[in-house]
Amino acid sequence: FFFWCFLKRRSRCRCAAAARLPEAAHCTPMSETPARPAQPRRPRGNRLQVVVRKRPLSGREAERGRRDVLDMQADAEGAWVIVHEPKTKVDLTAYIETHNFRFDGAFGEATTNRTLYAGSVAPLVSHLFAGRIATCFAYGATGAGKTHTMLGSPQEHGIYSLAANSIFERMEASNGAGGEGLVLR
Repeated sequence: FFFWCFLKRRSRCRCAAAARLPEAAHCTPMSETPARPAQPRRPRGNRLQVVVRKRPLSGREAERGRRDVLDMQADAEGAWVIVHEPKTKVDLTAYIETHNFRFDGAFGEATTNRTLYAGSVAPLVSHLFAGRIATCFAYGATGAGKTHTMLGSPQEHGIYSLAANSIFERMEASNGAGGEGLVLR
């Protein structure tokens, strides 16, 4: 599924500007495959960050003989998701069509919610305390793992819980030091 983090300065907050996505935010097919492991980039300034998390195959998918068709790699500009799509020609010859997409970050199926939070959402907390607006949401098909990532489970906290803990810890630390505070509107 896709996981979006959005940073915006309050002074530049306009509904029309918020509705448009910058060109770089869209996944763009690329022709070359980089060789480094996938690592998320840190958000810079006012921009949309698109992060992808790969879920493992379900037990039902494994029982049906489904194969993993995604690879993830990274380069200096971001992460690549490579889709190896099985297809069949008109003459019934099987082949694999490869599609390459670039994102700001990509996390594999072994990634924990805490790792995902630290790599893509935790930097947004600093932006909140700098007077900026930060929005984070998940998008994807049913069963893609959105609820597990955002809400978590009794065994593993979700993004909402981890973000709330970070905000309250920072507020508590700054209150004792006569610090920055956070204004909720």
